[in-house]
Amino acid sequence: MVIQSFKRFFFLLFALCCCVQAAEAVVTQQSTNNVLDDGTAWLWVEGEAVADLTRINLDGDVLEIGNPNARFIVVDQETPMKTIELDVNGFDVIGGGLDVLPAASNASGGGALFDNWTPEGPNDGANTATWQMQFEIPATYFMYMHYTMFNRDAVPNYLNEDSIYVPPAFNMNSRMDWVGFEGERFDTEEEELGNSSRDGWMPLSKNVVSKGEVETNDDPFSEFWNGNFHWSINNQAVNMDENDFWVNDVGLAVKYEVTEEMVGQVLDFQISAREPYGAIDGFLFASSDLLLEDYTQGEIDDFFLNSNVDPGVVGDFDGSGALDLPDVNLLNAEINAQTNNAEFDLTEDGKVDNADLGNWVSVQRKTWFGDANLDGEFNSSDLVRVFQAGTYELEQPATWDQGDWNGDLRFNSGDLVAAFQDGGYEVGPKAAVVVPEPATVSMILIGLVSLMIKRKKIG
Repeated sequence: MVIQSFKRFFFLLFALCCCVQAAEAVVTQQSTNNVLDDGTAWLWVEGEAVADLTRINLDGDVLEIGNPNARFIVVDQETPMKTIELDVNGFDVIGGGLDVLPAASNASGGGALFDNWTPEGPNDGANTATWQMQFEIPATYFMYMHYTMFNRDAVPNYLNEDSIYVPPAFNMNSRMDWVGFEGERFDTEEEELGNSSRDGWMPLSKNVVSKGEVETNDDPFSEFWNGNFHWSINNQAVNMDENDFWVNDVGLAVKYEVTEEMVGQVLDFQISAREPYGAIDGFLFASSDLLLEDYTQGEIDDFFLNSNVDPGVVGDFDGSGALDLPDVNLLNAEINAQTNNAEFDLTEDGKVDNADLGNWVSVQRKTWFGDANLDGEFNSSDLVRVFQAGTYELEQPATWDQGDWNGDLRFNSGDLVAAFQDGGYEVGPKAAVVVPEPATVSMILIGLVSLMIKRKKIG
């Protein structure tokens, strides 16, 4: 019966392969080393590392990725795009026809998230962008942005290009979850209740602060913006009333709590579109709200964005600042090569072997063997993904996302045994669950091994 159950299970997986495409989440991870000399904890999140983009047109239809009428799109210097030259009324756009990311742009990594706009697209918050991140240091975090703006009309300022919606907390919707949210007023710190789905909007400031010195620029003729990125702290939302009407520019304080219970868990951070034509290089979450008072814009660039900063992420073998598929694939290749490169020796025992793979998966990445898409869980979507890759028991090269979970660069029964033995199947994120009882794991393994033995006899 166990064998028949697994046969039906795998048959179902192969059937699903025809119609399901597993999503690959991008999770930006903090290291315990992400602390400034003054004790400030931080996490930098690249704009182009967005995990999910939802695009909706005027009819409410979700647009495919790459649709030119979409609002949020990822842009880079390798495939440049230009801003519009005519506005919705056919008038010349002031400063139109510019590269969104010019060759000389100071965007980190050469990419950003652009809030696009066309006459056919909606000008509302129905379009969202969501990032995923994992903190290792509990704290109250303030949000900084590295951003630029472009003009999209015949008006000689940035009045219509300068705002987004942000969420009241991690794992919350950037619009609806403001209603009923218990926060505090920014200027008085008195308790206040959110009462509008528009409480969470904030302007992209034209005031750029550099070590306490303020420079204001609202001129689309200038090169001050137009692909040149600047830092701002975004720590207050605009105050709206229960009818969604503007009250004043001082509303609820915006700050993000990471509790001890949230450490090691994958958290969502979602923004929504409001006024288009801003480009976000990334977000900096820091436990101090004084960085722009203490440092110049250039100093912040040098530390957080340029080569002087060591991301400090153990197991980040490709230097991307995150623990992702390229890292585990590099580690598996090193295990298979048996060259014992010290860079990959996470256990510091002089060898690079499966103990280092176990350290990367369980300790550094805090996930399960079998988590093919590295979203923090081992479930049916991972099995769909690896069987869809089509390398099972074919003695063909395989990567982690294709089922190589034991470092031999192949996907076979040994990988399934390693994954189910780890105990994470369908139990949720590692930090939030108790490992299954040994008897449960044993039953799963017995079924798997029996299936594989029978398969080999038949063959």
